[in-house]
Amino acid sequence: MSQQKNNTDALASRRRNVTYWAFNYVPKWEAASMEIRLLAESFRDRFGAGIISFDQHRHGMDLQTQDRHLSLLLGMISLPMLMWSTRDVGINHVFASAGETRLTRLLAARGNTILTIAKDNPWLDRIEKNAAALRSLRCVVVESERHRDLMMQLGLPAERVKLIYPGVECAPVRAPNDPFTILFATSPLQKYGLLSRGVHLMIAAAARLPEIQFRFVWRKNAGSIRALVHESGAKNIEILSGFVEDMSAQYDAAHATILPALSETSLKPCPHSGLLSLAHGKPLLISRPTSLAGVVERERCGVVFEPTIPGLCNAVRVLQASYSDFQRNAQPTVQAHFSKAAFIERYADLYDKLLSAAN
Repeated sequence: MSQQKNNTDALASRRRNVTYWAFNYVPKWEAASMEIRLLAESFRDRFGAGIISFDQHRHGMDLQTQDRHLSLLLGMISLPMLMWSTRDVGINHVFASAGETRLTRLLAARGNTILTIAKDNPWLDRIEKNAAALRSLRCVVVESERHRDLMMQLGLPAERVKLIYPGVECAPVRAPNDPFTILFATSPLQKYGLLSRGVHLMIAAAARLPEIQFRFVWRKNAGSIRALVHESGAKNIEILSGFVEDMSAQYDAAHATILPALSETSLKPCPHSGLLSLAHGKPLLISRPTSLAGVVERERCGVVFEPTIPGLCNAVRVLQASYSDFQRNAQPTVQAHFSKAAFIERYADLYDKLLSAAN
């Protein structure tokens, strides 16, 4: 009986080791949510991982054994209870922007909190106002070189800033059919943000490149983009509206994927569509402000361009002219920087070290 009790106590302790905190957990659509789901599933047994999320588009609550998903309103009302119920958690791991103040500041006071900057914030002053909380965290994980540099500027010790890229698995490379097709798979959830994400840029470039096929995978609210394409007169833009069950087929059918952000904060710190494209052996067209531009340029797995109409048009021509040279570097880049196994292993190592230090 004593041995059984000890086993039960050990299991209970393990179940409290890591809790993920997030806003708007939607792994069907959203990249940071996919990362949380992968980590939680990978560490259920080893670290007893569980998720707590506060969702703007959810009604009520879903309280499972280890995962708790609440509407944003209920989550904020229930926050004192949630804080009490997780008081013995070994590591609280927040996925948010560096400017998030509600959860990050509250959990930072516990002294056992990690933040992964999986979302960007266009207002640097908000990040600066959060500097004290960021400095008090056990560790800040960044997914871009830019955010690593920002944390260093704010005075975080180098040993407490870790660069861990999201991970994907390489897939069989399939040769697409003509015409030369460029995939765009990072559409905004709302009708606004089209300019910032380079949608107007792509439409204008498409009108100048009638021999190139552009394919937009549009999650929802496709009316506005259809109207813009119609007004432009471009006949070489295809729009796939709604949830696409088999995105692998879309990467297989494309020659390249485009990340045309106009600013450094237009897209996520490490856009998953770019990683998945490389994993399928398809190079990238990526604008200079996008966070992955430095990696793409160094590894020659795509073409980096200035986010202007001539810049994009020229980049498409360069990619076409030397396609095999860029294409052959796509999957080696994943293996070097964006391996799924390395992603899980690096977080496991981080958790082990922090939990050991706490004990």
